[in-house]
Amino acid sequence: MKIPFRFQAVTLGAFHTAFLGTPVRTVFAGTVLFAGLVIVLRGFGVSDVWCASLPTATLVIVSAAILYDRNEKHYRQIEAMVRLANALNLKAPLPPLRAWRLAPDAGAILVQWLRRKPPQNVVEIGCGVSTILTASILKEQGSGTVYALEHDADQAMRCRQQLELMNLDGHAKVIHAPLVDHFIDGKHWRWYDLAEWSDAIDIDLLLVDGPPVWTQPAARYPALPLLYDRFTPDCVVLMDDANRRSERAVLARWKREFSQWTWKDELTEDGLLVGTQGVVQQGLRS
Repeated sequence: MKIPFRFQAVTLGAFHTAFLGTPVRTVFAGTVLFAGLVIVLRGFGVSDVWCASLPTATLVIVSAAILYDRNEKHYRQIEAMVRLANALNLKAPLPPLRAWRLAPDAGAILVQWLRRKPPQNVVEIGCGVSTILTASILKEQGSGTVYALEHDADQAMRCRQQLELMNLDGHAKVIHAPLVDHFIDGKHWRWYDLAEWSDAIDIDLLLVDGPPVWTQPAARYPALPLLYDRFTPDCVVLMDDANRRSERAVLARWKREFSQWTWKDELTEDGLLVGTQGVVQQGLRS
C-alpha cells in the first residue's frame, strides 16, 4: 500500500514534536530509521538502485516534517498574538516577541492569570515584553505595580523607555540588579542583587524569566528560596522556558524543597510552569 507523502510528513512532524523536539534530532532519527530499512531491504534482495534513493527520500520527508511542525508553531503564535492584541489597550506596538523574549502564547497565559485575581504586587525576574503586558493589566485595573529585576543595565534602560512611551511607567518599576554572589545551603549562586531593591512588599505573582541559562546550571533556582518569605498565601509563580533541561532541574529541586507547592505545565512552545500553594487551577488556555 502506498502511503501518501503528506501523511508521511505529518506523521514525522508529530514524531518530531512529541519525542524529539529539535530538527537535528529529527534528522538523526530519520537517518537511523532509513539506514536500518536499507539493511533490511538488502537482506531481502532489493536492488542497490532502490536502496540508494532512500537517503534522498529521507531528506525530503524529514524536511517536510520539520517545515510542517514549524508552520504549526508559527500559526499558534500568531493566534496567541491576536488574542493579546484584542485583550490589551496599548498606546504603541509591543516590542518583538519570541527568540529569547516571552513568546505570545506564554504572554496570553500571563495576562489571563493577571486578570483571574488582579494582583497588587507583581515581581518579574528579568524585564521586557512581560513587564509591558503586566503594567498594562495593572493600569487597566487601576492599581498595582510590577517590579522587574534586570541584571543588564542597557536592557533595563530600554524597558523603562518603552514603558514611558506607552504611558505605563506609573505601574512599573525596573530595577537594575546586577548578578552577585548568594549562598543557599552552602552552595554558591550568581543571582540578582536584592540590596538594589528596597521596596518592602508582599508578592502576589512572581514571573521567573532569568537569569540567562548560560550563567550557571539551574540558574533560576534561587528565585524561590530567596523570595519565598515575601509570598502572599495566594501567590502564583510562573516560570518561562520550562521545556529546557536547566528549568526541569530547577523544578525538581523546587518540588523537593517546597513540597506544599503544586506545579502545572501549560502547553506553550517554550514551556510555562505555573505553581501555587495547594492545588493548581485548571489550565487557562482557550
